[in-house]
Amino acid sequence: MAGNLNINSVIKLFIIALLFTSCKKNYDMQQKFIENNFLTIVDTMAYQQGSFRPLPPLPNKAIEDVVLYSNLSVKLVDTIVYNERLQKDIDSFFNENKDLKIAFQDVLNNNNYSEFILSASFPKKIGKYHIFLNQEYENKSNKYVGEIEIQNFKINKDKAFLIVSKSVGHSRIVFIEFFMREKGYWKLVKKEHLFES
Repeated sequence: MAGNLNINSVIKLFIIALLFTSCKKNYDMQQKFIENNFLTIVDTMAYQQGSFRPLPPLPNKAIEDVVLYSNLSVKLVDTIVYNERLQKDIDSFFNENKDLKIAFQDVLNNNNYSEFILSASFPKKIGKYHIFLNQEYENKSNKYVGEIEIQNFKINKDKAFLIVSKSVGHSRIVFIEFFMREKGYWKLVKKEHLFES
């Protein structure tokens, strides 16, 4: 009887270790996806605009001097979650874009959205963006461009999509972005504006 308890304990520990390893591998893959594609997800418009929100056009289409910012700060919400309120927008988008719905059917059929917290090891700088996670903005020598929040993230083998919100003050613009992996690299295949608030 004591031998059976030891074997059962070993089997249980093995299963727990296997589950932990599997979850950690999945988590690492999800965070790496965001790290490796950060400039594509966020885009680099703020390099010229100094903000995630484009400036309104000047009267008479006057040409203004372009300022290239070299030190930009962005707040990145470190919690990647499923936002049920956005699901209606996602469903409407797919109903209007049947070709994408077919192309991403395997991702849609995977009912699980990725929910995780970006680790403290997330890079503090990518491109010209100095990234801070959920803390107050402190470095006044960098131009603050806004806040990024990633939600409703799904990844399945070689396809992924996510919702990215860019906020500046009380203004927010929301996009849905679609990625496919080709030859080992993720490529943005479509980015669509969903709404502004």
